[in-house]
Amino acid sequence: HSSSAVVNDSFNVSSLTDNSTGNHTVNLTSSFNAATSYSVSAMAMDNGAGNGNGVHTSIHPASKASGSWRHNQYSWSGSYFDADTYALAVGDLA
Repeated sequence: HSSSAVVNDSFNVSSLTDNSTGNHTVNLTSSFNAATSYSVSAMAMDNGAGNGNGVHTSIHPASKASGSWRHNQYSWSGSYFDADTYALAVGDLA
């Protein structure tokens, strides 16, 4: 995904919603059975832009649904921003 909230390559991700700077919703093509039946691992990378190359990524547990979830990206200083690159791994033990 690029900073303009575009999916570059996907398996089961239908779209991304750009809620605000550093806040996105990932929407799945096929929903899981329940919001508690899958896990999400997320990584982000930024090549500068004053962010010190440090990126934190967090998932909003309360927003996790069977077909989507929201996540944030923020710098070491705590400022939300759109990182250059994100990588997400999502799965369950179906």
